[in-house]
Amino acid sequence: MTTARLAFAIAILAAQTGWASTSLKDVEVARQGDALVLSLVCSEAVAAEAVSKKLLSKGSVVELHLKGVATKKRWLKASDPLLKRVLIKPSKGAAVLRMRFKGNVPTPVFDGIKIEVDGPKVLAKLPLDAETAAAWAAVAGGAAGAAAVGAVAAVKAEPAAAGGALAAAGAGLAAQALGGEKSAPAARSEPTPAGPRADPTDSVQAGIQSITDRIAAALEAQDPSGFRRVAVLPFKGLDQDVTEHNLDRISTELMSVRLAARPRILQVERARLDGVVSELKRSKRGELSPKGAASVGKLLGANSVVLGSVGIAGANYVVTARAVDAESGQVLAAADHDFTRSGMVAFSEDVVEIKSRFGAAARSAGLPGWGQIYNGDTGRGVVYMSLFGATAAGAIASAVLGVQAENDYKDTTDSDEAVELRESANDHYTRTNIMLISLGAVWATAVVDAYLTGVDAQNINVGAASDGETTALTLRAIF
Repeated sequence: MTTARLAFAIAILAAQTGWASTSLKDVEVARQGDALVLSLVCSEAVAAEAVSKKLLSKGSVVELHLKGVATKKRWLKASDPLLKRVLIKPSKGAAVLRMRFKGNVPTPVFDGIKIEVDGPKVLAKLPLDAETAAAWAAVAGGAAGAAAVGAVAAVKAEPAAAGGALAAAGAGLAAQALGGEKSAPAARSEPTPAGPRADPTDSVQAGIQSITDRIAAALEAQDPSGFRRVAVLPFKGLDQDVTEHNLDRISTELMSVRLAARPRILQVERARLDGVVSELKRSKRGELSPKGAASVGKLLGANSVVLGSVGIAGANYVVTARAVDAESGQVLAAADHDFTRSGMVAFSEDVVEIKSRFGAAARSAGLPGWGQIYNGDTGRGVVYMSLFGATAAGAIASAVLGVQAENDYKDTTDSDEAVELRESANDHYTRTNIMLISLGAVWATAVVDAYLTGVDAQNINVGAASDGETTALTLRAIF
């Protein structure tokens, strides 16, 4: 590979992996006059066309993309009463800022967001003026909504006298529509969990544990004195929103790990289970029937099969699980649990880590072996690091010895000794060149190897979740 081609390959890697000379230095969210302003400061100037906005999660999340800007994942404390939380994270060569509000953002408000770019500084201004108060009121309704509409009328009739009315309306509206503490009592329509469904405000892990306990109790009752061999099949995501946030896969893994922790339940090996997953994916709608699940259980040598689904029920997500006897196809137990959408989505954001081949190659380009460790192959990574370090040390040592021999050659007055010193210096310089060529070969091999052995995958790391519980569980799964 010539130098030009190598430079071109590095440039392609940089573009694909988000290597960027521009980084996000400071972020601030604050009220400024009649707007909620997101202020971003980058290390270098940002092009106006590199900044874009999106409205996600049924309208409750405003997302800002800064292409070509690097950042690290972190949370910001949301002090404004309208905001629930702010997340900053890297995504496909861009810095992404997600502002999650305590309610849906009206379309006129989102459309009215102004993005101003001034060199390295980017401002996103969300309007909170009299013109948008009516839009907030339409979302909120109730007394606070009426007050906001009245404030709009007051502003149009007598701007000077409307300041206090608008401020009061805005405070009441934010509290009522977006979950503030100063809201006036208003009628609210929330789904009431029926049957075994638990409080939707429970944490995600506690909710899955509740389902697991009910399913496990039914399985263990089938053979009070023995063990049950169980296969946990992939849960079905019934809605696009569920699959986009990987909630079906997360629920499957949480259920699987918790069942495995029960002393009288043995799980089918993952390798055997993966063999039938491709067959399950052929089912385009709904879940397997009990008879279909029983057939799969027999193929896997299981006594029972656990299958389930994740869907949307009103304002919440609902996770449903069933245990089926592999012999008779009889449903032994069924359990479900409601979760708030915000809680499930936040949990997903905490536990899903995205990995890529280009990310692995980029790391090995920075330090040979790092990409292999990133891919999960620590042994291979240590080998590359050791080879690179040893070769670099050898090149440095040979270069130092060559310089010393050359200096001695210049200082000596003995012609015979001068010849020997010159030859010694040349030998050291030759070894230095060989070491440098080897160093480049190790570097290039590590980069290519990291890319070829890497995978474009999403890892579930439950140990990274902040779910309101103390847990020692750490789970990793690639999908």
